[in-house]
Amino acid sequence: MIFAGIDLAADPARTGIATLEAAGEELLLLDVSLNASDPTTASRIRASERTGIDVPLGWPRAFREVIALHAVRTLEPQEGGAEWRRGLVNRFTDLEARRIAGVVPLPVAAERIAYPALRWAAIEARLRADGMDAAELDRAGGGSRRCIRRRR
Repeated sequence: MIFAGIDLAADPARTGIATLEAAGEELLLLDVSLNASDPTTASRIRASERTGIDVPLGWPRAFREVIALHAVRTLEPQEGGAEWRRGLVNRFTDLEARRIAGVVPLPVAAERIAYPALRWAAIEARLRADGMDAAELDRAGGGSRRCIRRRR
């Protein structure tokens, strides 16, 4: 049986792949490579019977739901502030890793700039709930309130 182990990074130059073969009681290392491009990575996955990939394969359900509601301006006002935001960014896997092993994985849904963006989503929902319409909160800068992120 052929196995592939992939340490996937955003940059192919930092992506590594190891290919192994189960031979009876032994596990033989067939190949180790760095600088794995997307086609190379896909090829290794297709060529192996089992593949382990060190990368988040999705985003937390609560995060996806909030982003979808925010995108169409139907997010309801939220209570909880920072605690609410923290609850959005962790997958079940992240929470279990913290509970069982005491490690705190990087949240796949939010890193640095995402936290204030989530805060803005909650503030915008509150403004809409208080009667401010979408035209006043035009994200492209055309609204009367001009609520857009200032470019630096």
